Amino acid sequence: DTLMILTNKEVLAVNQDPLGQQGTLVATESANSSTTVQSVEAIKCNSTSKTQKWSFNSQTGVIMNEASGACLDSGDGGHGQVMAKKCTQTSSQTWSFADGQLHPKNNPHNCLDVYNYKGPVVQLYNCKTPHSHGSNNQEFNFSSDGSLKMEGSDLCVDLGGGSGNLQVWAGPLQGGSFASVLFNYSDDVNTNSTITLHWKDLGVPDSKQFMVRDLWEHKDLGSFSGMFNASVPAHGVTMVKLTPVADVAGRQ
Repeated sequence: DTLMILTNKEVLAVNQDPLGQQGTLVATESANSSTTVQSVEAIKCNSTSKTQKWSFNSQTGVIMNEASGACLDSGDGGHGQVMAKKCTQTSSQTWSFADGQLHPKNNPHNCLDVYNYKGPVVQLYNCKTPHSHGSNNQEFNFSSDGSLKMEGSDLCVDLGGGSGNLQVWAGPLQGGSFASVLFNYSDDVNTNSTITLHWKDLGVPDSKQFMVRDLWEHKDLGSFSGMFNASVPAHGVTMVKLTPVADVAGRQ
């Protein structure tokens, strides 16, 4: 998989786009799966929100959400977004808490991390030296009201409004184009899920026409207005580029 990424010129071109803007999480959806997976996000603290209430059992290492009863889950322990799943007391749901940092048992060299210091993504990443310059996005405290708050900020760990195992990430490219990645975090390996990218989430009108190109398959999928959707397998991903139709016609 790594070799495929490193040798895919179309994907590399997106990464090196002159506009230089990072993509962001623009939408989440729920897959119809027997295993509930919920997104975890860092958003502005709200003392009345039950989805921001977490309990930490120092004996078992389990961090449970008050609203859903789900437990904070590190997945395989590698770099990537942290989710909330049905509690199973496995190593992926066992955490140690020291110097304000939360380490998963299945990879104690990684820490809970608020992406880019402002979220909304909550992920696992290489641990920084505690209380060092720039380390506060990996330092948290369990407040008296039950919130899990990022040190020196007004951000708290939240379920992000519910189930979100289907995710749409997108970002602008030079010339009015966009790149989008559709992730399926569902555990139902027997079922593909339809994930939809809506133009409104890009900040453009539904009437705008884009030519959509699959960057993994190296093929054009057609011209679309208002939205684009793809069938994505569990633990799979689809990456597309959206180019304004007028620009495509002008090059022909």
